[in-house]
Amino acid sequence: MKKLINYTMKLFFKTIFLIPFIFSQNYFSQSDYSLGLTLGSGINFYKKTLPVDKNHFSSNKPVSLYIGLKLMKNLNEENKLFADLLLTRKKIEYDYNLNEPEIPFTNKETFGQKYDCISLFVGYRRLFPLRENYLYAEASVGTDYNNNVMSYNEGIGESQENFNGSINFENTYNTNLGEKSYTISSNIGFGLNFGARNQYDVGVNMNIPIQKIQTKESDYQYTWNYKNKEYIHQLKYFGTIYYPNLRLTYYFF
Repeated sequence: MKKLINYTMKLFFKTIFLIPFIFSQNYFSQSDYSLGLTLGSGINFYKKTLPVDKNHFSSNKPVSLYIGLKLMKNLNEENKLFADLLLTRKKIEYDYNLNEPEIPFTNKETFGQKYDCISLFVGYRRLFPLRENYLYAEASVGTDYNNNVMSYNEGIGESQENFNGSINFENTYNTNLGEKSYTISSNIGFGLNFGARNQYDVGVNMNIPIQKIQTKESDYQYTWNYKNKEYIHQLKYFGTIYYPNLRLTYYFF
């Protein structure tokens, strides 16, 4: 019985794997629809609305990956409607530097939050002939399901030669990122559609948020106490992530 189940499962996955190739060889020319797999990478630009203590905090622009499916409705050779289903890892990231001359200790850290963003977009694409290929411009709008929020930090500290005594240190933070939340965003993109049957897309895309993932401002605080003197470094941030990215799509049919 166990061998039969294993054989059935293997047959099932092999069949799923072969379906796109069967369609791509026999049915793509007859279909009004195209289905593609998208892979991409983008930069997380966090646009904040609150002032930052630049002596101790600086924002990063981390890179993250995404994967998705693209379903295209072919109206005619130059006009198409489409839907994108994407899974993206979004990040908010900062660098921290103790940077206090009176404290004989150096401390540098990178901290932030990352979360999974499952997005569904619908949009319109316009094609422009370029020899045997096409240039395209497209725009879409949709909803994002933000979940699986995780906080992280890493760094290194080192005492200096004139260090003596002890240093008390405390770190607190509140991200105020919803563990599960829905937001709205939009996309604009440009690129090239090419291949023997125009089965490849390569292009650039910009994801523009319409709503903030944060319900209210987030805060991150470091408190140092050295020789009975207290030093407080606090970051408050509230903003949105703009996500310019590169993408490659292969259409099965």
